Amino acid sequence: MRWPWLALCLTMASSPAAAQRPGPQLALGGDVLYDAPLDYQLRRRAREVGRAQALREIFVDLAPTLAQADLALVNLETPVSRRYRDREEGPDRGAAVFCAPDDFLDALVSAGVDAVTIANNHAYDQGTRGLANTVAACDAREVSTIGAGEDEAVAARARV
Repeated sequence: MRWPWLALCLTMASSPAAAQRPGPQLALGGDVLYDAPLDYQLRRRAREVGRAQALREIFVDLAPTLAQADLALVNLETPVSRRYRDREEGPDRGAAVFCAPDDFLDALVSAGVDAVTIANNHAYDQGTRGLANTVAACDAREVSTIGAGEDEAVAARARV
């Protein structure tokens, strides 16, 4: 099953020179979103195979590449949090507001994602609580977060 609305591009060193040189293999992914069309497709597919299997299927084509990498990093373009707010009022009225359930993050981790960047335009979609929930969910799964923290120094700190 293909999920074309899940934009995730991976790059791995595959040139002949890279194959001869020992070194880390990196998988770098773009924006990973959990939106209404994906939620709809997951619920529909889950009726046939169960939610856990439906979630695994999202990343089935990418999992071998992610798992093979020494470091797999994606931009998590959605808070992992319950929904606290929608953009129904103010200047952002009608703008997309995202949030993802914990099992979506579990599926990313199972597919081989090691770290996520969360400094993006959707980081505060569920307010400061949503951002804190995202960091806590990642910490609980030992997924490194990049670009957010209790203060600027923590957010900018290098991760090793």
